[in-house]
Amino acid sequence: MARAPRGKIRSHHASLRFVLRGPDVAGVAWGGAPSLLNVARRDLGRGNFTGFREAWCADALRAWLRRSGYSLAGTDHRAISFARYGRPTSPHLGAIAVLRHHGGIVAGFTRGRIVLLSGNHGRRVALGAYPARRIIAFRNPV
Repeated sequence: MARAPRGKIRSHHASLRFVLRGPDVAGVAWGGAPSLLNVARRDLGRGNFTGFREAWCADALRAWLRRSGYSLAGTDHRAISFARYGRPTSPHLGAIAVLRHHGGIVAGFTRGRIVLLSGNHGRRVALGAYPARRIIAFRNPV
């Protein structure tokens, strides 16, 4: 197996260090990642691309779902609308994770935290690690 690059990813909470190895190892893994995650990662580092001026994490999720060919049924401009979207699931790469006022796509796991790729994370599309206890739902897109 080829050696994966190392990267330092900045977050507005803290500087997070990840070793990119594979989808079944702690860290962030792009190789073999589900299509939704691969679509979203193309916007990593980008500012608000949604045109929505308020909190835009849900609008970013909707854009990535649309680009991936998934339904948007039951979703709106609020992150909490994703708590009932799709099918319930356990935490895994590519799952949608919903917090009270934020949502993103599971991109990895580190030190008891779940790494999300999300819009409006420090006003851009970025990675952030959240305590698992803060996540109220994990959903598979349909």
